[in-house]
Amino acid sequence: MIYDEIAGYWIGVDGKRFVRNEFDPTRPTLIVVTEHAWSGHHINKTFTLTWPDTIDPTLKQAIENVMKYQMRRRSPSSLSKMRNVVAQIVAAQPPGLPFDADDLLDPDVIRHVWDSTRPSVRPWLRTLIVDLAETVDPGAAGDIALMMSAWKANRSLRWKRAVLEWDPEQGSLTSAELELLRRYLKPPRIERTSAHFARLFTWLTLTTLRRPSQLIKMDAKALRRITTHIGTTADLRIPGVKGQTGQDGRWLPIPTALADDIDDYRRRVRDALEWADASNMDVLDACLLPLISHERMPEQRIFAPYGAQAKGAVQNWIKSLRLVSPRTEHPLKINLRRIRHTGATHLAMQGYPLDLISDVLEHSNPASTRFYVDAVGAEYLPAFEAADRNLGGRFSMLRAAWFNGRVVDPSDAPYRPIVVPDGQVPAVVGACGKEGTCPVHPLFSCYSCEHFLAFRSADHQKVLDFVEAEYERWRAVETSNSRSKAIKDFDRIAAGVRDVMDLIARGEADDGR
Repeated sequence: MIYDEIAGYWIGVDGKRFVRNEFDPTRPTLIVVTEHAWSGHHINKTFTLTWPDTIDPTLKQAIENVMKYQMRRRSPSSLSKMRNVVAQIVAAQPPGLPFDADDLLDPDVIRHVWDSTRPSVRPWLRTLIVDLAETVDPGAAGDIALMMSAWKANRSLRWKRAVLEWDPEQGSLTSAELELLRRYLKPPRIERTSAHFARLFTWLTLTTLRRPSQLIKMDAKALRRITTHIGTTADLRIPGVKGQTGQDGRWLPIPTALADDIDDYRRRVRDALEWADASNMDVLDACLLPLISHERMPEQRIFAPYGAQAKGAVQNWIKSLRLVSPRTEHPLKINLRRIRHTGATHLAMQGYPLDLISDVLEHSNPASTRFYVDAVGAEYLPAFEAADRNLGGRFSMLRAAWFNGRVVDPSDAPYRPIVVPDGQVPAVVGACGKEGTCPVHPLFSCYSCEHFLAFRSADHQKVLDFVEAEYERWRAVETSNSRSKAIKDFDRIAAGVRDVMDLIARGEADDGR
């Protein structure tokens, strides 16, 4: 192959175009570029961006000019994200009038596309639009970047909110739930190979708090034992992902019992491979074929070819255990993400500092780690632990303690409006039912006040958005890991707002709580 500096592509002997991808510098790959699609491989999986038939040629060319530089460093899995972004842009086009490259420099068009795009896609859309502006009109790029930087990409922040609220299905496991899971992590006397894989993968995730994509990339030399006069210890070397891709993995200490279980699993699969006919490998479970170092295996891997198989195996195994949550008294829902959340939250509960938890999770942005610390604030922890011990961990009951007012219709309230002081047209969200002058700050104190009359028809999400924006502004100037009173007050306000939203969603009446 030769590199065409003008086109910016590598050209094969047959004229095909490629982008050299060095997301993992130790294992560079090639992104195949054709007229109709871009495709690349990552962790034994193919990712493809197929161009829609209705995309304007000038817009397609502009996006390709951006991508041929982006895809030199991004994970090949980004192609699936870009496919979604392109599909959302095309779906936002007026009928019969496809957007061209210049249209995506128009602020009105950009806003229309943004509003039409799913929240999960917006961060990728923002990056693409800014990079397009740099390519098409560098003079306008700065203004567009500044405009879009103020737009909130994802209103829900689902996983972060789930952690903050100890969501019973997506948030961290309580102490009682975690101990229930731990009972099944030790090797049983009799166990199927597929169950052994799932249990071992779960145990490793909880011990290391690493992502599935890291665990499945461990090679056959990932486990080591060191014997000294004191005794024997075991370590795992787990490759990095995301910002750490290509770096040498750090050796992490693990219990020797876990190391023994890994060795037992290796022997088990090696024995199975000894009698399995190489031409009839389907006699083994599909997720188990490339798991262990063996002379027949071209890729010496400890685990599954890609994360989806590991996640599916774990969820099937946990479902087979039929665990019942002591918190909800319903089937306990566990996945690998919840296990990672749980480990991080329990580190915060034990008092570990923010920077250490961030290092354990390998977060490039410490702001993501703050949600675990915030979930166990000093004023919440005693209540959570008491609920966990005495009430089966029914944390949902705590939220009712924040809102003490009533939900009513506007026609049933006096004209003493409570407004959201955000935007050119303040939104009325309720009224004050107190006779005389109120001595406290409106809005911020209202959602925990017994005199507050929350309007059933109001958009209380605007209050939550405003509070979250103020929270981030205050958080940005915090100089230490400790939680100031102001930050804790924002937590209480948000809890009250969510309580009101829940009451309205459930159709609660206004005749008391």
